[in-house]
Amino acid sequence: MRVENPLQVAGPVQPRIRAEPPTRRPATAPAPRRYFVYLGGDQRYKCPHLARAAARAAGMPLVEPRGAPRPTTLRLVAGAWALLFSSCWEEPMPYAVYEALLMGVPVVAFPIGGQAELISQTPSAQFTAEEMSAKAFIKAAVRAAAVPRREMENLRKITAETATMILDRQSLYTILINTLKSHDDTNGNRATWHETGR
Repeated sequence: MRVENPLQVAGPVQPRIRAEPPTRRPATAPAPRRYFVYLGGDQRYKCPHLARAAARAAGMPLVEPRGAPRPTTLRLVAGAWALLFSSCWEEPMPYAVYEALLMGVPVVAFPIGGQAELISQTPSAQFTAEEMSAKAFIKAAVRAAAVPRREMENLRKITAETATMILDRQSLYTILINTLKSHDDTNGNRATWHETGR
C-alpha cells in the first residue's frame, strides 16, 4: 500500500543552519515511523514490483517520493522504518544506501554489489536477503518490519555510528577501489584493477 501524500508522513521541512565546518558524524534521525521507503524508480533492473510486494507482505505502507524535492526525500528516508533497495543488479556504489545508513536507516537489500559490501559491516546486515530471489528479499523485509520499536531505535543509532566510522576510515576513493577489486567478471575470473594516478 502506498501513502497518498508523503508530506503527511514526514511533516514540514525544517531549515538547517550550520555554524561549524561540515564534518561527518551520525545524524540524529527522527524516531522511525512504520513505513518503508523505496527510491529506485520504475526501471526493470531496480525491481520496483519486488519492493511493492515486499511492503505488502510485511504489512507496511510504501512511500515512493519520486519527483519530490531532495530535502523532502531525505526527510522521508530519515523517518522510514527501512529502505527497500530491491536493485537486481550489482550497483558499485549506491548513494541511497550510503545516505540511509548514515542516517541510521536499515536497508533491506540483495547480497550483491557495493550495497552488500557496505551493509555487511553494519547491524543492518541482518536484513540482507539470504540469496538472490524474490522470496528471500520479501522474507528480509518481513524480518525488518517485525523488529520492535525500541529495538529499532537502538539499531538505528548503532547503524548510524557504524556507518559513520566506516566512511570516516575510508575515503570514497578507497571504497570505490575496494568495490571494483572485489568484483568478478562474467566468466568467473577475478577482475583485475590497475590503480593509476595515486
